Amino acid sequence: MHPIKHIFISYSHKDNDIYIKLLRKQLSVLERNRSVRIWTDQDIRAGENWETKIHEAIEMADLSILMISANFFESEYIQEDELPAILEREKNTQLTLFPIILEPCSWHLASWLSEKQARPQNGKMICDADDQTQKKLFSEITNEINDILFSDTTNSTKSKPVIQTESQDAHCGAIVHLMCDRTDQVNAFRKSFLSQGNENPKKPQFYVIHGKERNGHLSLVKRLNFQIVYPFANKQLPDSKKRLPDILKPGWPEKDDKQDDVKIKMERLQETLFQAIFHQESFYYDDNFPAQYTLKDLIQSNPINACADHAVLIAHRIPAVHWDLDLANQYISDFLSCAEKLSNADEMPLMIVFFNIEYPNENPRSFKKKRSFFFRKKIDPRAKTTEIRYWGNSPDQACDYANVADQTAKTIFKNWDTHQCTDEFIYTAPVKSFLPNLFGLHDMLGNVWEWCADDFAEDAYSNHERNNPIYDEAGASFRVLRGGSWNGYPRSVRSAVRFWIEPSYCYSVVGARLLRK
Repeated sequence: MHPIKHIFISYSHKDNDIYIKLLRKQLSVLERNRSVRIWTDQDIRAGENWETKIHEAIEMADLSILMISANFFESEYIQEDELPAILEREKNTQLTLFPIILEPCSWHLASWLSEKQARPQNGKMICDADDQTQKKLFSEITNEINDILFSDTTNSTKSKPVIQTESQDAHCGAIVHLMCDRTDQVNAFRKSFLSQGNENPKKPQFYVIHGKERNGHLSLVKRLNFQIVYPFANKQLPDSKKRLPDILKPGWPEKDDKQDDVKIKMERLQETLFQAIFHQESFYYDDNFPAQYTLKDLIQSNPINACADHAVLIAHRIPAVHWDLDLANQYISDFLSCAEKLSNADEMPLMIVFFNIEYPNENPRSFKKKRSFFFRKKIDPRAKTTEIRYWGNSPDQACDYANVADQTAKTIFKNWDTHQCTDEFIYTAPVKSFLPNLFGLHDMLGNVWEWCADDFAEDAYSNHERNNPIYDEAGASFRVLRGGSWNGYPRSVRSAVRFWIEPSYCYSVVGARLLRK
């Protein structure tokens, strides 16, 4: 499954609407089969602030189709508001422009457009073609847009790991969460693995695989090894040294109330690593263990050095009840520290560590709500966060934390741009149905837009106090809303989004969040 791509269509309402209808009809194949979301201002719903929705859609867009005509250049809003925002994102390589010439106009006189390759080719225009030719032209345009969005060489601005470890040094790895769907797991692994590997082939990498016991986590690791790691590693080697990377299967310490010290559990974990490596047939060289069970000794041991030109996969089987985040953090920290201290990074192979978290087959639902809580990184709530949402950057993890426009709502509201997950609520949900943020507060995104104490003003941020600001403007007509709601699209359920409306406004998506002391 491809990552979701967003298309924003900019057009003038004065142009013949047959053009936009033909284009959307042809592009519908991408919506249904290629994880593409197409947006025009026709998607703005009653009661929504149209200007806010347009700018949110531009911010999410990977590609913007510009329907060029004399009316397009005449439109004051397009030229002074919409287009500058599009061109700014294009300038920062966050968006691709795709101009389509509808009707005769002096488009080549626009400096930002004159050097662009427009469609149709060879100076043709959509209006010159008969009905069948117009369908063919928009079909060809659809094929070209598909190639642009899903080319392997297309730069992605949304490929950052879900969670990073504390270290930011040269050898720093990242914890990447691969959720339960197998196709998504393979694609997410390929994207992250190749991105990190091409940047630094010796950088340790860490992955968490979530799923039920019967999902066969180890079989997935073998699949990832054969399909992705093996071809990548062989590009780094002369032909004479090609080999399938080894998979080690060390155990993970069980939870023990009497021995819950991280240091003790680390010693157990390191011992199982030694056993796995020195008793692995392909690694078997002698029975002389290093003097201590430390990761440093392990990484510098003869078996590991023998694989220095290749990759080693470590796959921990971990029943969910035995998962220990403190132990995992210590493990990763020690691993990275050892790798960084090597005098020569080429002395160690590419180390890929999998935490294979297994949920009980008989009661998967009880673990669903807890899933992200178990594997969430420990963060000081007072520290600044840089993620788009308080659970991270991915909109499709929303359903563990917020009541949003999801696949449940899609069963009724067929045309909604929804999150690719299921929160099991169509309309509002009871308080505390979802996981809290890092302050322990529930429903801070989703469910209903929250009335704020602030009056709305475009320049409020430059005028209010820095800490715990409340902006009060005499005679203000609008009050600020934040947080998104049960009908919130992915682009609107974000920490930074604010909406404004008259204080007298009443609707099922607007309300308040109560604090009980």
